[in-house]
Amino acid sequence: MTVPGAAIPFPFGGKTRQVQIDLDPAALAARGLSGQDVANALATQNLLTPVGTQKIGSYEYTIQLNTAPSEIAALGDLPITVANGAVVYIRDVAQVRDGNPPQTNIVHVDGARSVLMQILKNGATSTLAIIDGIKREVAGLKPVLPETLSIVPIGDQSLFVEGAISGVAYEGVIAAALTSLMILLFLGSWRSTVIIATSIPLAVLASIAALRRSARRSTS
Repeated sequence: MTVPGAAIPFPFGGKTRQVQIDLDPAALAARGLSGQDVANALATQNLLTPVGTQKIGSYEYTIQLNTAPSEIAALGDLPITVANGAVVYIRDVAQVRDGNPPQTNIVHVDGARSVLMQILKNGATSTLAIIDGIKREVAGLKPVLPETLSIVPIGDQSLFVEGAISGVAYEGVIAAALTSLMILLFLGSWRSTVIIATSIPLAVLASIAALRRSARRSTS
């Protein structure tokens, strides 16, 4: 599910899942190894090789190569070297765990730890259309999300855009009404009054249409 014109940068707060290998400096020194030896063992034995399928008879099988462990704990079973006739495995000098890298930013909303996801406008799509699309997608996702997960908008810029549009429309109506009234009072011509009352809104609509067309051309 995508919303046209919406761009989502990397979120703030929260933790990114990552497989961590915590080295034991004392165990490495006792076996004459370094962190680079562990990195080399991972690079040579944990390979993601492109695979495909093989058709045998009336069946097509997916080919899987034994070039990467299928479980996180299996990374500890990768050998590093042979020392004094014994094989040194990664689990002997390090701890493999399902963790996360050091967190560099923390977000609090109303005193609670949270994750902040910014949604930026990208392209000629209007801000109102993007916000409406985001709200619609979030409402559709809520039934499948955990009950403990709360999604709350904390900065809705569409409110300011709607206010600006309402203000322009309100001022335009007042300008057309006052101008028409002045024409009627000083000239006493209903024909001129009607012309002025219709020409001002049409001029505004024509300007908006021209700006919209130029914006589409600049983004295409």
